[in-house]
Amino acid sequence: MNRRNFLAAGTSALIAGFAGCFGDDGLPDVDEEDIVVEITADNREFDPMRSEIEPGEAVRWNNESDETYLINTNNTYSETENWDFEYELEPGESVAYLFEDAGYYAFHEDGQTALRMCGGVAVGEPEADMPDLMCER
Repeated sequence: MNRRNFLAAGTSALIAGFAGCFGDDGLPDVDEEDIVVEITADNREFDPMRSEIEPGEAVRWNNESDETYLINTNNTYSETENWDFEYELEPGESVAYLFEDAGYYAFHEDGQTALRMCGGVAVGEPEADMPDLMCER
């Protein structure tokens, strides 16, 4: 086997190995047993607005309304972690996210204002110490 064929075979194997790690939506797959909090999007609010989990656990957002919600990170707080998550949640649809690292993670609905529909996840930190969210001010 020449070097070019060897590299091509190795690259193909690497890509195939990662292919099963992501769902159809481009987000990493989350095992059901890792989901410990269910957040409902309905009536233009998230319930619960604040959640507390441990690193390695996941949150699932469930859209129980007849509206589509664009869930997006809110990286404007200096006290929260910068993270990359954006998902258009259709009526009746769910999406989950696995939080690996400790910290405070804020999110909001892009179609509404962040002042009206937002939330936060405290990962490995006390939820009571989470900074105020924009929709709580």
